Order: sequence, then structure tokens, then C-alpha cells
Amino acid sequence: MKIALWALPDYAGDEHKAVYLLGSGTFDLLYTGSTGRGLGAVRARVDEHRRDPRKAEVTWVMVLPVQQEADVEQAEGEVGRLLGRPRLSRRLPRLRRKG
Repeated sequence: MKIALWALPDYAGDEHKAVYLLGSGTFDLLYTGSTGRGLGAVRARVDEHRRDPRKAEVTWVMVLPVQQEADVEQAEGEVGRLLGRPRLSRRLPRLRRKG
């Protein structure tokens, strides 16, 4: 779900875990993050990012819910790498080998 930043205060969010993407313009992906803090966590985490002057150009957030039993940091690393490592993401979580 893609949400304009100005509409984020109205976003209730029912996901307990999620990977979120921050961007500007139509397709400019700036940052990939994740949270597993529970209901409303995406909105709270994005609000933290909004206070960071380096992320002043962010205009939208995309929320990718993650299953409760999944490793949300692993999902963040996989999504970030698939999308070409967003330019404001300093690091992506390491991918762990299965098995």
C-alpha cells in the first residue's frame, strides 16, 4: 500500500510487522526500513524518519506487511537488495543462509 506522507496521520495500520519504503516523486526510492513493534508501528517509525533532515524530500511511504512468524529484518534486507539498495539506506540487514 502506497501512502502519501501528508495522509500518514490518518493511516491506522493493522500490521504487526512490516517492511516500509520511503520515497519521493513517482518512483524515487530513498530508504528501506522495517519494524516489528506492533500495531501502529509503521506510522510511529516513519514519524521518526520525518525528523531527520536527510530525509526531508520523502513524500510517500509504501507498507509491505510481513507475516507474524517471519524475520522482519531478513525481509528488509531481501527487499532492499531486490530494489537496488536505496540511496539513503546506510546498511541493509545481512542475509542469513537457510539450513
